[in-house]
Amino acid sequence: MTQLDMAYVQSQFPGLTQDWVFFDNAGGAQIARPALDRMVEFLTHRNVQIGGSYAVSQAAADALMAGRRAAATLVNAARPEEIVFGPSTTVLMGNLMQAMRRQFAPGDEVIVTMADHESNIGPWTRLEEFGVTLKVWPLNADTMDLQLADLAPLMTDRTRLVCVTHVSNILGQVHPIADFARFVHDHARGSASMRSPMRPTG
Repeated sequence: MTQLDMAYVQSQFPGLTQDWVFFDNAGGAQIARPALDRMVEFLTHRNVQIGGSYAVSQAAADALMAGRRAAATLVNAARPEEIVFGPSTTVLMGNLMQAMRRQFAPGDEVIVTMADHESNIGPWTRLEEFGVTLKVWPLNADTMDLQLADLAPLMTDRTRLVCVTHVSNILGQVHPIADFARFVHDHARGSASMRSPMRPTG
């Protein structure tokens, strides 16, 4: 395997030329020079609303779709239309919670994890004011990761949503998200009184 040329990689990030070491990637990741150049190009030549019939608006729409295609390739999405851009994960998850709120009834249950960023916890806690019960999937004290054995006792026939991230920026853990999703969906199918399928999110 070819070794990563760290000197070259660091040279692509103007912010890394300073005498600082940045550990706050979640809220302030340094930007690569090619990305900065694309942003400047867009803001200089195509900074208009999309949906217009004139050439600059169409160019802006093309650039947005190109960005969606690139993001779809990065995360292996089926279609670029599945990609949503927003100011932050916290804002996007808050919007998702608001869009889903009417699907919940008093007594329904939502499970969040101790391995998540606040962006995938805080929005769901706001459902409590509508009578939804919030449960916390704890980290295993011995392994410091999420175990299905710790999730199982939390799930009931009122569980409507299990919120878990694929990669934890708190612990650096890459969770077996496919295993988690299968477990949750199998539990949903086995609960005859479920009103709707449970959904893992995050």
